[in-house]
Amino acid sequence: MGSFIPQGLNTSTGQYGVNIDPVTGLPLAAVVEVLNVLPSTTDAANFSGRTIYVPSASALYVFNKNINNWLVLNGTSVIIGAVNGSPPTTPTPSAGQLYFDTDTQVVFLWNGVIWLAIGGALAAAIKTQVYTSGGTVFALGQTQPISNDYVELFLDGIRQTPSSDYNITGNTLITTSTVPVGVTVLIRVMQTAPLVQNSQVYSTSVVVNYPTTPNTTFPLSAVGVDPASVLVFVNGSLKTLSTDYSIVSQNTSIISILQIGTSGTSIIFRATTSVPHGLINGNQTMIVGGITPFNNNVVTITNVSSSVTFDFILSTMVTSATPSPALYFYPPTQSDAIVFTSALSNGNKFIAKYFKSVVPGGNVGEINILQSTGSGISLNAGKTGASLLVKSLVQGTNVSLIDSGTSIQINAELNSGYLNRVGINVNYYTPSSNTDYVGVANTTSQVIIDLSSIITGSPVSSGRTLTIKDESGGAGTNNIVINFGANVHLDGLSSYSITQNYGYVKLITDGYNWFKIGDGN
Repeated sequence: MGSFIPQGLNTSTGQYGVNIDPVTGLPLAAVVEVLNVLPSTTDAANFSGRTIYVPSASALYVFNKNINNWLVLNGTSVIIGAVNGSPPTTPTPSAGQLYFDTDTQVVFLWNGVIWLAIGGALAAAIKTQVYTSGGTVFALGQTQPISNDYVELFLDGIRQTPSSDYNITGNTLITTSTVPVGVTVLIRVMQTAPLVQNSQVYSTSVVVNYPTTPNTTFPLSAVGVDPASVLVFVNGSLKTLSTDYSIVSQNTSIISILQIGTSGTSIIFRATTSVPHGLINGNQTMIVGGITPFNNNVVTITNVSSSVTFDFILSTMVTSATPSPALYFYPPTQSDAIVFTSALSNGNKFIAKYFKSVVPGGNVGEINILQSTGSGISLNAGKTGASLLVKSLVQGTNVSLIDSGTSIQINAELNSGYLNRVGINVNYYTPSSNTDYVGVANTTSQVIIDLSSIITGSPVSSGRTLTIKDESGGAGTNNIVINFGANVHLDGLSSYSITQNYGYVKLITDGYNWFKIGDGN
């Protein structure tokens, strides 16, 4: 049986507040140490089961002597902070670490390389198709097959019933009866926006027969509904957002926070909200908006004194960073609502179809990861918050970039590293715009090289060089004459002649005239 030593955590002295193996001298149990820096794997105090919590990494580590390495325990806590979509990377997070950004209300996951957004906004998209040509088969206007639940059909504004009036086959809608020419066919397709990461779309129908008293406001069963994703029908007729109804989202603003008492050494605060908050005792909520200090802005509801007040306890005084901070609590607990412009009376029926999404990301339809489809160099540079990062293109030797606003033009100098040589066997020749070298192989008669059409009076071709050489060895008898045109000159001359056997001349242009930079004439 091992002996019990009541204090200490020093292996060099053998002082451990746990049972010690009398043979090996190693602890038979482990306590949790709290250290700012994780010890190296070669630390003399390491033993299998040594457990250390590192606050800076918000992680718990245990040492495994068999593999001589630290292991991160599962269940790493969520870090909470206001980082505007850019969780910190220093110190380096552990794979699987979570970070909740109070600025964007998005949860991020560290995958070992970058932060990935794993929870946040909606990704609803609605595509509309209109036809008046009649028939029974109509294209949905989207590439992925979809079910009846996500398609609404209207004939001259009247909603049709799925299955009985129409069905979906692949990417087409097929009506049960032929639609006459001239009848307006309106198809609205609900679908997720194009995301790389998976998203799950939830839709529901709410059918209500109203009581005798007219009413304008009816709750939905979700919060944070995107108004663009809602379809509202009254007696089968599609209603128009802003004109016929509006979507009211939960108001999470806090009017005031006051100290109302004490509980032992702690302080009791009461928050007053602008609208009913829907919170209950024991709920945890986050309060943000310029008050410090705070326990990562998270509080536990200890008392709900009214529908617009709730109490919580903190160990320190809440102070404001600004004279009149704008305060909010998250997440909202009250459902969004549809508010009609005119009240619906007894006997009316409406159906509301809308999305609830669990989509990684900060913005509607956001692309979260850019992936390459080929084997070349990827443009993906990761993602920070709601920002997709791509690598930049830079100019290099013999390569220039032109940004036109909607496209990037890449200009590469042809034949970089060698010359574009053209050999001629004629007595009259006009070089092309990409010719670097003209070799004259036949001088049995005078040869004329015409450069009058190369320069267009623009600095675009500035810096271009051209070499012309007698490769036949006969230029001394039959000269090679270079003409430049009426308004273009070589060092002020309108023409130049190679008069030596195997002679040559090397020219450069500023885009307007030619200049001699070398010759063997």
